[in-house]
Amino acid sequence: MTAETWRVVCEGGAAHEVSARHTPGSYGGKWRADSDGAAAGGSSARTAVLALAAGTGWPVVELVAPGETTAAERLAQAIAERVALADADLIMEQRERQITASLTTAAAERARCAAVCRAVATALDDDTALACAEAIERGPERDACEAISDRDYWREQAIGMAPCVDGMRAITSLLIPGGTGCIVDPERVVAAVAALRAIIAGRTVAPSDEEIAAHAAAGGSWLVRYRRDETTTTRVGWHPLDATGRPTTWPTGGGL
Repeated sequence: MTAETWRVVCEGGAAHEVSARHTPGSYGGKWRADSDGAAAGGSSARTAVLALAAGTGWPVVELVAPGETTAAERLAQAIAERVALADADLIMEQRERQITASLTTAAAERARCAAVCRAVATALDDDTALACAEAIERGPERDACEAISDRDYWREQAIGMAPCVDGMRAITSLLIPGGTGCIVDPERVVAAVAALRAIIAGRTVAPSDEEIAAHAAAGGSWLVRYRRDETTTTRVGWHPLDATGRPTTWPTGGGL
């Protein structure tokens, strides 16, 4: 005996389950539909279910065969799929914004690092620092659209920065004890360049007695610049020199 479960959807959304069986030897060897004690026959499962619904007086809206879905279920599925697509669109939009923000941050960091390298190159007249700046400004050869994956892209971003890393480390190791280069901490390099410029510029105000004493105790000396005209000679700059005669930082009362 073959049995199927049909559903009869009525006005208001109520649904009745109807069992339909092929019944050789009864109902003329046709189909029998049963639900809640009521029964009807027909030449097919569908006609038997329709006959049962008509006999019980159900206000039928929809007849649903086994494995099929109701209109309400199809609508709910469509809404769920639409929501899922909207969620996917939102996720992609957020991802695009994140990528754009990351690219903007990376570009700003490259620009900042390049500026630091150029500042070092200017302060020290150093070709290595200038080459670093140019390497950073060139950046990676592949752009984001061509990259195979995010990981590949960011790896290539790092590769694009690589030409400047060794040079910056060499430069900053001279400027900052333990310095690691502008990629990690560009502000420290900028501060170091400013300190170098201060050493080169010296000061136009004479050192105090305490500064002179501290500098002398460390074995330092002074380079004093003068400006002369036809009648006068004026001191215009003081530069502290260390014990080897090289320019150094301005002394304080506590020493160099």
